[in-house]
Amino acid sequence: MILYSEKEIIQQMRDHYEKNGKITMKSFSKDKDTCGITAVKKCFGSWIGVSMKKWTQKS
Repeated sequence: MILYSEKEIIQQMRDHYEKNGKITMKSFSKDKDTCGITAVKKCFGSWIGVSMKKWTQKS
């Protein structure tokens, strides 16, 4: 099992958004270049736990 940091997950979300022009739980889950929805839920408590503001801010 690979563990991802909050920073890594947010970067994957940014990359997914830039590549696809949108981000949904379904599209993120299907993207083979991302950690997957389970890692997001473990890190943030839920998909909704990652606010749009958080993942769109530059680190």
